Amino acid sequence: MLEVNVSARFSIFDGLTDLVEQMGSLANMIETTTGQNIIDNDAAVAMEGLKSLGQMQSNKGISCVFNFKSSPDYKLISYLSPKYLRVEKDQMIGELTLFCKVQRLLTEEEEFELVDLFSGFKNLGLNREQRRKLDFPEDLAMPDELSDTVKGPAAIVIPIAVYR
Repeated sequence: MLEVNVSARFSIFDGLTDLVEQMGSLANMIETTTGQNIIDNDAAVAMEGLKSLGQMQSNKGISCVFNFKSSPDYKLISYLSPKYLRVEKDQMIGELTLFCKVQRLLTEEEEFELVDLFSGFKNLGLNREQRRKLDFPEDLAMPDELSDTVKGPAAIVIPIAVYR
């Protein structure tokens, strides 16, 4: 068990899905007030796709990296359950206190991908012929723009409480 002072950072993908939702709300407000639709059909489809991926990921929890103020080389990785948050994510700024249980340590050589949307596809247990029929690429991975890899030393923790 640890109780430490940290600052929180959410994943790149999480920030992107939040931005897409804000853009959608802004576009709806502009369309309501001016009658102009500022988002074309292709952009709307892309935004809906990102929203769906974000919802799918949020069911696993909100991926978060906690950095120590005194030792920025060490990080704590956690998934926060949205249903237990009493404040919005954007209010979790500044210095916070994290009370948690250490689940696993990452060595300096290890890397951890915060958001892995394709892990479900990789773990389907399909044989080679079935994968070929589904036409899955062998190197199914997050695009570099959305990849958020945390390098060790770090620890994966189960949060019990986050407070000021």
